[in-house]
Amino acid sequence: MEYGLLTTKPTWLLRNIGAFEHFVVSYAKKVIPQSVRDKYNELRASWKDEDHAHASGDRAGWGVEEAEERNKSQASMSETILYT
Repeated sequence: MEYGLLTTKPTWLLRNIGAFEHFVVSYAKKVIPQSVRDKYNELRASWKDEDHAHASGDRAGWGVEEAEERNKSQASMSETILYT
């Protein structure tokens, strides 16, 4: 039985995908300037801080009350229309 490049056994394909990924990441690290990497790391840290603040409950409940009131008013309007 003859195997083509993409129809070979999955273990061979997985090993080669890993090697290709390693090559791409290694090359990208060399090409991207240090200043860009530093700026990206700063942005990423600020995003993590925002996510942490969001998860800690600082913004919890934002818009919930308004949404509940809007749903109640729409439900009462639909009841009025249906039962009149």
